[in-house]
Amino acid sequence: MYRKCLILFISSLSLLSCIKEEPQTQAAFAPFNPDTTPINWSNASVTAGLNLKIATDITDDFSSGDDDSDGRNPIEQMMHIWNESTSVYDFFVEGDLRTANKTYSSLSSFKNDGEMGIYRADSWFSDVSSTALAITQTFGFRRNAGTSSEYVELIHADIIVNYDNFSFGINGSSTVFDLKTVILHELGHFLGLKHNDDTTSIMYPSLGRGEVKRSLNTTDISGIRSLYNASSLTAKSNAQKTGFASKVVNPGEGEEITTVIELRADGECVHYENGKVVHRHHHHD
Repeated sequence: MYRKCLILFISSLSLLSCIKEEPQTQAAFAPFNPDTTPINWSNASVTAGLNLKIATDITDDFSSGDDDSDGRNPIEQMMHIWNESTSVYDFFVEGDLRTANKTYSSLSSFKNDGEMGIYRADSWFSDVSSTALAITQTFGFRRNAGTSSEYVELIHADIIVNYDNFSFGINGSSTVFDLKTVILHELGHFLGLKHNDDTTSIMYPSLGRGEVKRSLNTTDISGIRSLYNASSLTAKSNAQKTGFASKVVNPGEGEEITTVIELRADGECVHYENGKVVHRHHHHD
């Protein structure tokens, strides 16, 4: 009888031990990986067109002679180039795009301020490098977290140009940085593209003084079409344009992700996630 009770007692302990340890044996969800996780706007956002404003502190430097034949100013021209990269989407609304400049003292102030814009900073931010010509800051949420179809759905983004430490122009001068090239690059980040190692690509992470890139190469075009499931120049139906996995509730689902990507003058590639450096690499021409 004693032996039977002991066995039952030991068995009960084993059962209790298993119950206690069960939560510890559950598989942990994968943390966010900025290098492999796609970042993009929802299908609805890019179908309607992103309403990205341009600060008058930038456009006031342009003259009417800088407009193209359709009346687009130099920055609107760069938006139009991305719009022409596929006939499936017009990524950016084209039209009356002016807005007052934002002079926030911190990057976090741009978050959810009700307006997405391209702004001029005459006083640069202490939490990013002074060698950054410009940055794109994005805000979004993890979707399908921890699965092979995970992506970050963008909800807000802004582009800020560093007029504090650099001079810009649009006439191809070798003494300043080409504003059109800078903006075309940052618009790629705005749409979710990351840097690449193709030195002829607009998404190469470094730019030299006087260097001009005002078009997309095959790497850029294939990248944006792949990101938005728009591999064909032929317009697709709404059903075909979806391209994004349905939401699956997992641990980490809905986690907020803030990214900042620098376009540098020194050849270094630096990415920030939620205020921390997550990628640093030096590129050589």
